[in-house]
Amino acid sequence: MVYYIGQSIEQVKLFLLTAETGSQIPSLVHHVVVGASYLFPNFVAFDLKLQAAHGLLVPQSHLLWLVVYGASYSGILILLACWFFRRREFP
Repeated sequence: MVYYIGQSIEQVKLFLLTAETGSQIPSLVHHVVVGASYLFPNFVAFDLKLQAAHGLLVPQSHLLWLVVYGASYSGILILLACWFFRRREFP
């Protein structure tokens, strides 16, 4: 489920930003989507298929940002897992 949300959260945010003025989107939905975009990883940022298929160079700053983003998100998850399992008693 995390993978699916991480792949589609950008599309949902783009839909909310470009929604027609006649459609009424509740503010709760908007807040939930924004909160989910901060909670779940943005896997679309790691998708470099288009650049690879067309032979485009990816800027080094973008690759560095992807490495920092992935490492920091993974590090935060590992720290949270350590914190949760430290409190648990094992037999």
